[in-house]
Amino acid sequence: MQAKSLNTDVAWSAYEMLVDDYYNIKQSAPSTTMEFIALANRAVELECRQAEQDKELELNMTRVKILTEDKLPDILTPQQVADYTGISRQRVYDLCQYGELKSFTIGASRKIKKSEMMEWLDRLSGE
Repeated sequence: MQAKSLNTDVAWSAYEMLVDDYYNIKQSAPSTTMEFIALANRAVELECRQAEQDKELELNMTRVKILTEDKLPDILTPQQVADYTGISRQRVYDLCQYGELKSFTIGASRKIKKSEMMEWLDRLSGE
């Protein structure tokens, strides 16, 4: 309303833009509660999917960091062995269970010495 009191072309143009924006926003807003709920549910779904993708990306980034032998810790998890060798984690567990890859447990966690993994890889390449 102050734009009217200024009575200039610029003020009237600004006033008309504000009115147009107001009605455009009002028209695009959900007109029913059901539409609003559907939009809110969609937003939640998108946020959840984004969070899952962020977690997956973070996990993949940590796996990518361990690609060279010198960056591996001395004691490895089956996942680290799998990432390094390019086989599945389940296959690593199977190799450990059948004695092909020496391992040990700490509590319920299976561990593999880096030296044991490297020896196992040397045996494979010698076959």
